[in-house]
Amino acid sequence: MSLWVQLTLKDLADPNSESRPGLVNLERALWMEQYDNEGNGSVLHFGADENITVTESLEEIVDLLDAAEGQDDDFEDLEQEEEDEE
Repeated sequence: MSLWVQLTLKDLADPNSESRPGLVNLERALWMEQYDNEGNGSVLHFGADENITVTESLEEIVDLLDAAEGQDDDFEDLEQEEEDEE
C-alpha cells in the first residue's frame, strides 16, 4: 500500500510562483529536509535529480503521516472486527 498525502507544491525559490495542491507518495521519498532555517517549507528528495518543494513544514508532514497511520490502524481494526463477526 502506498502512502499518498496531499501537499501544497510550490517553487519556494520563486516568490511569484503559484502554489497548487498535489498528491505525493511519501513512501517513495528517500529523505526530507527543511527548505530554509525559518521553517518555510520542505524539500522532498526522491532520487539524485528528483525532488519537489512544498509549503508544509517537516512538522506538518509528520502530523499528516501520524494521522494517516492512525487511519490505517482504524482500517485494520475494522477488518479484524468483520473477520471476528464471521
